[in-house]
Amino acid sequence: MSPAPRTRFRCEPPGSLAVSAGAVVLRELGDEGPRWVLAQGERIVALLDEGLTPAQISKLGDLREQARIHALLSGLAALGRLDLDFAWRGRELATLRRVTPALVLTIASPPAEAVVLSRLSHLRSEQHGEERTAILEHALSPCRVVLHAPELGALLVTLAAPTEPRRLSSAAPWASAFVGLLLAAGFVVAAGSEESDPALLPWEFHDALMHGRQLRTRPEERGGTYRLRARLPSPPMLRAPSGGATVALAKPPLENTGPGIFTV
Repeated sequence: MSPAPRTRFRCEPPGSLAVSAGAVVLRELGDEGPRWVLAQGERIVALLDEGLTPAQISKLGDLREQARIHALLSGLAALGRLDLDFAWRGRELATLRRVTPALVLTIASPPAEAVVLSRLSHLRSEQHGEERTAILEHALSPCRVVLHAPELGALLVTLAAPTEPRRLSSAAPWASAFVGLLLAAGFVVAAGSEESDPALLPWEFHDALMHGRQLRTRPEERGGTYRLRARLPSPPMLRAPSGGATVALAKPPLENTGPGIFTV
C-alpha cells in the first residue's frame, strides 16, 4: 500500500514567531500585535518553522490545546502568513501560499462525483531568486499554488474536463489527495457548479481577475513593487526637450468666463 501524501503548515517567513509572556506573538509586532496563549508555545513555534503536520496537532495536548493551535493557524492565515506544503515520499510536490482561514479547518477529501478545474483559475510563471516556478492562481482567491513537480501540470490538463478523482489514483497515488486540496482552496469545483451559479455565471475571466485583485489583501499587490529597481533606471519625471519646432497654443480669454460652477 502506498504511503499517504503529507501536508504541513509553515509560518512565513521562518523565524517570524516568538513566545512572549506565555503567548505566541509575531516578532515584528511583539505584545502590540495578536497573542495566542498556548501551553506548548515554544515547541509549536519551532514546528511552524519546520512544518507542522495535522498528525502532530492531534498529539499536542488535549482538545482545548488543539483548538488553540487551530486558532493560531487561522489567525496566521488571516494575516497571510501561513503556507501549506504538499509532499509524497519525501518529495515536495506543491506549496499553497497564503492559505485562507477556511482552508485550515476544511482540507477537503475529494468527492465521488466529477470535478473540473475552475474557469477562473489560471497558470503563469514567476521568478523567485534564481528559480522560475509555475504558479496556479484563482481570480477570486488570495491563495496561490506553487507547483514544484511537472506531473502536476499533466494533472491540471486532465482536470480541464470533468474527472472523477478516484480514477486519478491509478496514475498517481497522490493525485486524489491533491485534488482535495485544490477543491478546498477553490481551484477545482464540482462539474457544472459554476455554470449553474447565478453569481459566477456572468463573470468573464479577465473581469473577475481585475475585480479580485482589487479586493485581495496580499501586501505585495498593494502599491509599487519596484521589482526592476536594480535592473532599469527610473525614467525622468519630465521629458527632455526634443529640440524640434514648437507650436504655440492659443490662450483662452479668462476674463470673459461665465458664472462659477457653484453659482446658482
